[in-house]
Amino acid sequence: MIFLTTAAVMSAICALVSGTPVGDKGIPPVTPFGDTCDSIQLELGYWTEAHCEPDDNYGKVITSIGLDVCIGNDAGSLVAQENGGFSKGCTNTQFIRDAYGKLVLKAVCKDSNGKDQDSSLTLDFIENNRGCIMCFGHKGQCIKK
Repeated sequence: MIFLTTAAVMSAICALVSGTPVGDKGIPPVTPFGDTCDSIQLELGYWTEAHCEPDDNYGKVITSIGLDVCIGNDAGSLVAQENGGFSKGCTNTQFIRDAYGKLVLKAVCKDSNGKDQDSSLTLDFIENNRGCIMCFGHKGQCIKK
């Protein structure tokens, strides 16, 4: 027999009625900035700038953030990590799109023995929050066009 909590049932009903998908604990899923922004550039190997759609779909927002607050280097592998400071141990950074069109950061990172390792990380955890790039609560700079 399956028992559902009232909150779980209400969350599912709200999602169906509103058309908004609901993630864990009733929180709407993140809108990855790579899906809703264009003119995405990588500068100095760790600073990104993009033109993103705000919620009101009126114009674009020019937004930028230092990816060191979003990404770390774990023994030669790029990882989603608050204040990770990946740029201290990674070079040759570039953005690419994977086979599904998702934005990916590629880099060569030092492992714990100081050897270079090719690494990549899909950036779906970095969100477009009302036109501003954001990760782990760190909001990038934003200027409405």
